[in-house]
Amino acid sequence: MKKTSRWKARTVLAALFAVTAPLALAAAPASAAESQVGYLCQAYREGAWMSYSSTRTWDVVAPATVSAGAPFDVSYELSSFTLNPEYQQEVREITVGVTLPEGSELVDVALSGGSNLGDSQQTVEVEDDTAYITASGPFFGGQTFQLPVITATVTAPESGVLTTEAAGTDFGDPGLALRSLDPTTSEFNPTQCYPDPATPVTLSSTTVQP
Repeated sequence: MKKTSRWKARTVLAALFAVTAPLALAAAPASAAESQVGYLCQAYREGAWMSYSSTRTWDVVAPATVSAGAPFDVSYELSSFTLNPEYQQEVREITVGVTLPEGSELVDVALSGGSNLGDSQQTVEVEDDTAYITASGPFFGGQTFQLPVITATVTAPESGVLTTEAAGTDFGDPGLALRSLDPTTSEFNPTQCYPDPATPVTLSSTTVQP
């Protein structure tokens, strides 16, 4: 699913969700699972694209099983960022995407927590079956910070195994993107990343029971 326009102009659509009262969940106790996801990245600096790879840790909590038609929660926590001052003197507009449980129906999505975010404003947006968190920044070289946890409440379908994964398929449809200050030009240039298709990672798996 291409979302090229998303990365050219940051806009928060009307599909922003407020925190709602907790729902009674018909699901097995949730379990946390940390997953290492390898990303292929490119950054535009000094008039050219630089390619590199990066690894991020996702900590996703989801029930192992859930009753058909029942609501349940999935929470997604991404490992903290530490900016390299040599290459990232100032960073803005960090956007990270993660898929919702495949085949489920969204009820609500909310953000909580996060640390050392300063004046940054955080929003969450859902498009198709993917939740995107955006942090406006600014963030500065040497700074360590953590984005808020995304918690999605979804309704299970009648059957199936519902999986989640880090979003993104290519540089036109990245799952992690940001703008970084290029000190040689004083301009903010894009960085784009997507999960390495050679090493796919499932972040969570929930089996629907009758």
